[in-house]
Amino acid sequence: MLDVLYANNLQRYIAKAYQPQADDSTPRTTDLLHLNDVEPLPASMADEYPLFDAGDLVVSLRKVDLVFVFDPDTETVKWHTSDPLIMQHDPDFIGDGWIGIYDNSKHFGARGGMLQGSRIVAVQPHTDSVEIRLPTPTSEPFYTQAQGKWQQLPNGNILLAESKSGRVAEVAPDRQTVWEWIIEPYSDSKVSRVMTAVRHDLRPEDVSSWPCSSTDTPQ
Repeated sequence: MLDVLYANNLQRYIAKAYQPQADDSTPRTTDLLHLNDVEPLPASMADEYPLFDAGDLVVSLRKVDLVFVFDPDTETVKWHTSDPLIMQHDPDFIGDGWIGIYDNSKHFGARGGMLQGSRIVAVQPHTDSVEIRLPTPTSEPFYTQAQGKWQQLPNGNILLAESKSGRVAEVAPDRQTVWEWIIEPYSDSKVSRVMTAVRHDLRPEDVSSWPCSSTDTPQ
């Protein structure tokens, strides 16, 4: 990744990795980039992204607040963004030219950190458009200073893994919470993390043969 940044004149972002955060006065000297996600552009969606080609990769470098799309064969970066993001995770191609990103916002000096919460930010590279999909004035806030995953569901809902809060929630297009699940606390002072959540559209007949204990109640 360092080679890719230098080859595409993006090495200026590496300086962000040395900046101490408000909760840590020590500048970073290791794990400068922290690559936390790589996703290919599917051929079935490629026509919706004028700047990219099928197989191009979207990459998230958390420690430098950078997301970019590049050709893995030529290592040419075709697009990048940084300004809307702080310590982000999980960029996804979500259709119609949009890339959705789980923006953690882990920084008390910018946007209020945990006081303002995390965000789902959508960017459309070919129009330079940015939208905040979550939260909205009518939705509940959510926050995880690290980790976090999200999924755009076919019905328009958003599935969130609020990892360090031990919570999973599904939010409807009107931004109201459809349901939530919170993991049982690990102890009086600790909550187990929920690393990810994925929606699988399975019918009752798809799972009827799955083994269950005698105490399980069919759903």
